[in-house]
Amino acid sequence: MPEHIERLEKRLEALTADQHTVTASDPGALVIANRSVSQKDAAAALTTVLERLPETADRRFPLGKYRGLSFGIEYRWNSADVYLTGEAELRVPLAKESRGARAVLNALNRIVASYDERLKRTRRNWN
Repeated sequence: MPEHIERLEKRLEALTADQHTVTASDPGALVIANRSVSQKDAAAALTTVLERLPETADRRFPLGKYRGLSFGIEYRWNSADVYLTGEAELRVPLAKESRGARAVLNALNRIVASYDERLKRTRRNWN
């Protein structure tokens, strides 16, 4: 039980820190392949990078930074997840037929929008 509580405390701290990073950053802050890009150019820049990735590789591909946190895509077996990493790592799956730049950007937005709910759930599990 103490290990479970400690794990939840660390998770809560990590999620809170990452939420603060995201909230404090410019909503349009995006770096792809070590190059700062505008929201307007994000899909095109991300498409160029994604087209170079082998979808059959079981591995992780860092793509850049989104609102101050690292992001990328991870292919495993026949699935793909977008991840956003800071103190914690959050991920969302991509549908097999939707793995383009828009899907990745939408996944990042969903992750950022989920911080409040993830924090509530972690607090609820802790109590």
